[in-house]
Amino acid sequence: MNFPFRIAYCFLFSFLISAFSLNAQTTTQVVVQDFETWSQIGVSKRFNDEFKLQLNQGLRLNDNSSSVDQVLTNLSGSYQYNDMFSFGVGIRYIRNKGNSSGEFENLMRYNFDFGVKHQLDRFHFKYRLRLQTKDKIGSSRNEGDFFKHGQRLKVGVRYNVKNWKLDPKFSTELFRYSGRYMLSSFEKIRFTLGTEYKIKKFGKVGIFYSIERELVGTYPKTTNILGLNFTYKL
Repeated sequence: MNFPFRIAYCFLFSFLISAFSLNAQTTTQVVVQDFETWSQIGVSKRFNDEFKLQLNQGLRLNDNSSSVDQVLTNLSGSYQYNDMFSFGVGIRYIRNKGNSSGEFENLMRYNFDFGVKHQLDRFHFKYRLRLQTKDKIGSSRNEGDFFKHGQRLKVGVRYNVKNWKLDPKFSTELFRYSGRYMLSSFEKIRFTLGTEYKIKKFGKVGIFYSIERELVGTYPKTTNILGLNFTYKL
């Protein structure tokens, strides 16, 4: 093989290697935006002015609302100490597909809430601190399963519109997590705008739209969420 053909051969070989490497890089996709739909149906029972019990069943779809992400069963209770302070506890069973294998896993989450509320003219303000912990069912510490602890701070406001049943509500919630192999850090923030319609002696229907933004990682993800829920009052 003479010299010009050697140059051409080397050039062609380098071009093919570069093209293959470029193709391998471009096929690796990082999801930085998604649209999810969350739906929930439940029942609630108020025993008196202070104590309320609620059971909910939820379904969450991701991948532009084309596949099931989570199936949730949540039991919670709340105690209204006075006009300002409240306390709550909850337990949630989670069928979750949010892992690298794409297979469903079973999780349990426990939470304790402390709430404060007050009113300023037609504005109703609510603040909630939630402490929670999550664990994978059927997996031991020897298999690398450790509790994932979280703290969530939510600030919300509702405006009472005169002669209008669909009062607008807005909230901001900040999420912080820590665990065995992860540093405590603010993981994401969620902004929510919604409203509720109360059906007399029956229950209430709610709709909301959320924007959730990750605060960690090289490519932080933004998720748009459309939610619909119905609660029947016993």
